Amino acid sequence: MSDIRFLPNPEHPDNTIVSLRSGHACRVYAVSPLDGEPGTVIPHRFHQAAMAAGCEAVGLGVHQHQAPQESHKAALLAKAIEAIVARGNAKEVDSSGKPTQKAINAEAGYTVSRTDLDAAWDKFTDSLKDEELSV
Repeated sequence: MSDIRFLPNPEHPDNTIVSLRSGHACRVYAVSPLDGEPGTVIPHRFHQAAMAAGCEAVGLGVHQHQAPQESHKAALLAKAIEAIVARGNAKEVDSSGKPTQKAINAEAGYTVSRTDLDAAWDKFTDSLKDEELSV
């Protein structure tokens, strides 16, 4: 039996915090920060509380809520790049100014592939060039 992945409550599409009366808590992400796949594998003891919090198992479609699409991931990645660049922390960027893998993964909330980061960075720098031309 494979682990069940949960999606966050549709009212909180990025993540939902699920807590138990014992004080234990976990977070259900739209995109797992561990493997970049849709939904989050959570311990069995949180399953009932997750469903009560409005989360659903991946593939059930109770809320007609789909797993995060590539456009959702791209939007998260674009926001993460903008946030890192805006902070201007030299430890979060490489010598060319591109966010480091560690920084982008932490900011985006999931593991970003190098290919996706490179493509998003190119799109980001192109958008800056477009802004310069329109001014």
